Amino acid sequence: MAKKEKAKPAEKSSQMQETIALKKSKKETKKEIKKAAEAEPGLPGQVREKLIQSALERVRERAESGQEKQKGEGITSGPAEGVGAAAIGAGGRGGGIVRPAEFLIYYNQMLRLIRAKWTWVGRRSDLEVTVRFGIQENGEIVGLKILQRSGDPSYDDSVVRAVRGANPLPAPPENHRKEFTDVELMFRPKDLGG
Repeated sequence: MAKKEKAKPAEKSSQMQETIALKKSKKETKKEIKKAAEAEPGLPGQVREKLIQSALERVRERAESGQEKQKGEGITSGPAEGVGAAAIGAGGRGGGIVRPAEFLIYYNQMLRLIRAKWTWVGRRSDLEVTVRFGIQENGEIVGLKILQRSGDPSYDDSVVRAVRGANPLPAPPENHRKEFTDVELMFRPKDLGG
C-alpha cells in the first residue's frame, strides 16, 4: 500500500506541471497575438497596402458570389443615396448596400484621417454624438453640424475639432463624389481605441 500512496503524489505533481505548462503556453499565445496586433499598424506601406487589397478582393468576391445567388431577390424598395449613418469605429450602421472597393477605400481613409485628429480626455464611455457634413470635389469639408448632441459639450467639441482638423480631406473618387456630399458619422468614446 505504501507504494501506491507514493505513486499518487508523483502523479499529482506531473499533472500540476502539465497544467502549469498549459497555462504558460496560453499566456505566451496571447502575448504573441497581442504583439502581432500591435505590430500591424506599423507595417511598411507596401505590405500593409497589399494586405488591405487582398482583404478587399476577398470581400468583393464574396459580395459578387452572394449577388449571383440572390439575383432578382431585392430587399430594398427604391433608390438609396448618400453615405448614411455610420459609426466611426467598428460596428457602424450602414444602409445595407454593397459598395465598390473604391468607395470603401476612400470612406475608410476619411474615417482614419478624422480619427487621427480626435482626442478627448473625459472618462464617460456612454456618450454618442452624431455629426453631418459634406465633402466637396476638392476634399473640402463643408456644412459641419451636430445632429445629435451627447450631453457633454467638451465631448461634442472634441468631435467637431477632429472633423475640422482633418479638413481638407483628399478628393473623393470621381465616381462617388455625389455620395460624399452628405456624410453622417456617429462618434463614441470606445472608437478612440484607448
